[in-house]
Amino acid sequence: MHTILLETDRLLLRKPTADDAAFMLRLVNEPSWLQYIGDRNVHTIEAAEQYLLNGAIKSFESNGFGFGIVLLKDSLLPIGMCGFVKREFLDHPDLGFAFFPEYTRMGYALEVA
Repeated sequence: MHTILLETDRLLLRKPTADDAAFMLRLVNEPSWLQYIGDRNVHTIEAAEQYLLNGAIKSFESNGFGFGIVLLKDSLLPIGMCGFVKREFLDHPDLGFAFFPEYTRMGYALEVA
């Protein structure tokens, strides 16, 4: 059972789980992620699972917020991530997002944010 954080007309935002490792592996290796966010050296399913456990999942446990998985509401297809992250160098949580390239420029980031 997944925890739904937000529902919009077209999208759902849910908490990530370790089962999202294959999705995460693809997302963190997209050219747009590498260009705008950076290489996180996640190149296996196991590394992607650890990246989720030590990042987004841990953030929800520690802070009560984090990056959620963005799904198309009609198909439940995961298309990206969006949420807040606590960065040590900022006074307030930072809003961020990343989407697969085929789902950009459709207003999804604005809608879910």
